Amino acid sequence: MGVLLSDAHVDLPYLLREKRFTGPWRGLKEGDLTLEEAGRAGLVFFISAIYLEDRYNGPLSLLHFRDTLRYLDSIKEDTFLVRDAASIEPEEGKIKTLFSIENADFLCDEMGLVEKLREKGIFVLGLTHCGPNRLAEGNLVLYGDGIKRDGRSVLKGMEGEGLILDLAHLNERSFYQALDLFRGPLMASHTGIREIYDIPRNITLAQAREVMERGGVVGISINPELLWEGGCIPMERLYASIDILVQAFGPERVCLGSDVCGFQGQGFSYSDTVSSLKETLLDKGYGPATYEILGGNLIRFLKESLPKA
Repeated sequence: MGVLLSDAHVDLPYLLREKRFTGPWRGLKEGDLTLEEAGRAGLVFFISAIYLEDRYNGPLSLLHFRDTLRYLDSIKEDTFLVRDAASIEPEEGKIKTLFSIENADFLCDEMGLVEKLREKGIFVLGLTHCGPNRLAEGNLVLYGDGIKRDGRSVLKGMEGEGLILDLAHLNERSFYQALDLFRGPLMASHTGIREIYDIPRNITLAQAREVMERGGVVGISINPELLWEGGCIPMERLYASIDILVQAFGPERVCLGSDVCGFQGQGFSYSDTVSSLKETLLDKGYGPATYEILGGNLIRFLKESLPKA
């Protein structure tokens, strides 16, 4: 049985931007996620992250956002753009996507854009990347005040628009403040688990519990930086990051959030990594839960969270 794969965090726009590639996705022949590689992996749905770099935070962030949007057209031509809960259902021969924001600093300069994000296919929003911005504080900020005034306004606007909050990059203070301020759907799209690898970028089991008890999903990343101090992907660490969540909370709210295209890996193959992870889970006795973790759980969460047709 093959994998019908869904992925909660793919940095494809960043890959295209770095290569200055503006053709359709099928024309991309180099990089960790060509259209052919997505097919080999069994990818049927992914959240495509619009990563906005911290170095542009401030007056340049709105221009950086608008410039990055141009690269989404390369993806749209070869995918089906999800607009509501009904349209996310997997279909043979189609790869479906919707977009997320990773670092929403630009909204400080045009708050009204919150109401227009869904028109652009953007349904998931993370307030920060790693550093601080005008909304909140990312995982590199060990101390601080947390969610800022404009961040509170953005969260209120997101809730009104039915957008999904991505908690993945918030530091702990901002993370818990966001839980208090925001009552809409939420997720941690791509992360590791601190009980497996204790770095500020990862979340704790206590944080994972908060997400899951609110009906959200936790996406485990294959990025080796979130798994250990080495350079390749340690399959046992990747498995352990999934298994510790499953043993604590069950498999229903665990998914893959690979961060593919967002990290550098020597000799890395997305399809081979997914295949190895599938075999590892099956060998460990996960059975049908393997396919839910790699595919069905994220789809089900989005069916619950996206607007109805």
